Amino acid sequence: VLDANNWWLRDGNGNIVQETATTWFLDVGKAGFKEAYLTSLLARTAGKGFDGIVFDYWVPDMISRWIVNKGLPVPPSYANDTVWQENAWKPFLNYVMTGVRAAGYRMIGNEAGAYRSGSSIKDWQRTLIDGTVYESWGVGWQGQWLDPAIIDERIANYRDDPLEAWTADLLRVAHAEYDRKHRAALAMYYLAANANMIRFYHHYRDSKVFWEPISDFDVG
Repeated sequence: VLDANNWWLRDGNGNIVQETATTWFLDVGKAGFKEAYLTSLLARTAGKGFDGIVFDYWVPDMISRWIVNKGLPVPPSYANDTVWQENAWKPFLNYVMTGVRAAGYRMIGNEAGAYRSGSSIKDWQRTLIDGTVYESWGVGWQGQWLDPAIIDERIANYRDDPLEAWTADLLRVAHAEYDRKHRAALAMYYLAANANMIRFYHHYRDSKVFWEPISDFDVG
């Protein structure tokens, strides 16, 4: 279906845009794509008893991130991120999120946008969903320690976020000072947790189900 409808996102050379050697991107602005996506999604989730759906890959800057930054020419249809957003990204999200909500599901967007992000497109994305995931939380994307000012800002934004909010830190057990960083990230969560809102804490560790002793507690 993808090849028959030419739904691949292609750069100015006509090559399919890739993130990695095993990950290729689709053009959500192509005719018929958003309709097929929603139809397939609802068919696969029907009757499963799901309360909602988590959507990953919220990338409103697709053109600059995965084409321009790689030194590739932009496709004729998308000269820049703004064109991509207006002609592909926004129509796709509007259509799919409206359809998913009409089917009775709640929606969580992974890195869809933190509260007070300063980004107009992320602020817009947040209007479509019930919750967002702070995938970078207590550490940076490579597991590095963060500047105290960034930590203070994240705590405040997470505490005040009116949406359901999860942390899904990319902190891995292989990162230097894993134990200290885990404890720091968990302390941040306790400082930021808002008793009036739905909040969850988690981090990557080794991508397997795990339980940390620090999470133990005695209810008497």
